[in-house]
Amino acid sequence: MPFVGESVCVVAGDDGWWFRFSTGTLLAPCSRMDLAVWQVTALLAAAGLGGGAVPLDE
Repeated sequence: MPFVGESVCVVAGDDGWWFRFSTGTLLAPCSRMDLAVWQVTALLAAAGLGGGAVPLDE
């Protein structure tokens, strides 16, 4: 998300490949892209950039 200065990359971990937020937070294993998207959405919403709450059932 260049307009807010955030990014997501893929890094190797002890137990496989992970999505990592620009803050260094590991978001989710690469096999769980859905979880990584949810995590990014939650982080941006917490910062007031997501436009609302993140539903927990999705």
